Amino acid sequence: MTATRGVGLWVLCALVTALLGAAGSGGARAEQAQIPPEEYEALVALYEATDGANWTVAWELPTDEPCDLYGVWCWDGHVTQLDLGNNNLSGPIPAEIGDLSALDYLTLSGNALSGEIPTALAGLSDLEAIFLPGNALSGAIPPELSNLSHLRLLVLTRNELSGAIPPSLGSMSSLAALSLGANQLSGPIPPELGELATLRQLDLSHNRFEGEIPLALGDLTNLQYLDLQGNRLSGEIPAVLIGLTDLEILSLGDNALSGPLPAWMSAMSTLQVLSLESCGLTGPIPRGLGNLTSLYMLNLSGNHLSGTIPPELGNLTYLEWLGLADNQLIGPIPPELDALTELVVLDLDYNMLWASEDAPTAFLAHDPYWAYQQVVAPTDVAATPQRAGARVTWTPPLYASSTGYYEVGVSLTPGGPYTATVRVTGWDAAAATLSGLASETTYYLAVRTFVPSGGMQTNDLLSPYGEEVAVTTPFHREIWMPVVGR
Repeated sequence: MTATRGVGLWVLCALVTALLGAAGSGGARAEQAQIPPEEYEALVALYEATDGANWTVAWELPTDEPCDLYGVWCWDGHVTQLDLGNNNLSGPIPAEIGDLSALDYLTLSGNALSGEIPTALAGLSDLEAIFLPGNALSGAIPPELSNLSHLRLLVLTRNELSGAIPPSLGSMSSLAALSLGANQLSGPIPPELGELATLRQLDLSHNRFEGEIPLALGDLTNLQYLDLQGNRLSGEIPAVLIGLTDLEILSLGDNALSGPLPAWMSAMSTLQVLSLESCGLTGPIPRGLGNLTSLYMLNLSGNHLSGTIPPELGNLTYLEWLGLADNQLIGPIPPELDALTELVVLDLDYNMLWASEDAPTAFLAHDPYWAYQQVVAPTDVAATPQRAGARVTWTPPLYASSTGYYEVGVSLTPGGPYTATVRVTGWDAAAATLSGLASETTYYLAVRTFVPSGGMQTNDLLSPYGEEVAVTTPFHREIWMPVVGR
């Protein structure tokens, strides 16, 4: 009897515990009537999976009014928007989020979410926007997201996503913005993205994409923003991009591109930002870039561009940022650049530029130390004749480098061509001695400077010969001392 009473007591306690648990669950999950139970369960699952107690603005659960929770919007008895950005969520996004069947807007940006993007999102057929940037999400982009035919914005930047872009994303006929920058995505850029006819923004920057820029991107005629910076893309900039007649921002820097800076870019009149730094471009700066009068940023730094700075760049009167540093540009700085009165940022370092008498002083004031980073010929060159040679002296340029040399060129005609004769190493070297010159002969001498690549200077720079000096060697006669045998 005692044993029976004990078992009965245990059963009763278990039953009471279960009833209390059910009552508690009903208070948290069943008593509210604003939204369907499965949607309420989805909110609770999100709260529990993402350490809701430590959210910046935490929910008070259970609640009879889930539509009044922070970041929750409802319409017609359903959760339609969920905005919990920058709210200290951590942990995985639970699969139950797929039970918010009427959701059209989801933002969980700027948190510490981890794990993979749940494929359950692909079942939310009303979704128009997914914002998940600034988290630690990993794994592949679910190809099932291509089922979201109403999705207009897919923003997954600044996560740890890996693998290839699913080609099926090219079927998302309503997509206006695809932002996948700052992840670890790899492989080629799928040409299927060229089928996104409504796309206005494409950001694939700072990933590990390889191969050439797909020609199919030239079909994105509504595109206004294209950022492919910071990848491993190769080949030349495709001419099909000239068809992007609405493009305002083009950023292709920090890639392994090749070939010239295309002259056809001069026809992209809607461009406001042209950023092509450190992508391997060669040849001159096209004069036609002066036609891009809407530009407020032009960054061509870190390439292998040569020739002079086109004076036509002075037509870019809205320009606020001009980067020409670390190229192989040479010559005087055009006075026309003083017309750039809106300029804020200027970088001319590591070239072979100099200021002539009509230099644009207001323009150069934006980079006050530019002259200290130019590889130019020495000044104040002088020559003193010596027996069978000459002593050449000069004043070193301002740029101080631990490597490189000065080279003295010799010619029998004014203006050259010069034959390099003597090299003197050491940036502070200021003299060289020539020997082996013919007697009673006038020579024309000039000095140039060479600095190899190193540090922030990525190009070998050999300046043109500087000012010429003439020197006439004195008469001298070789004296032969006969050897008398014994």
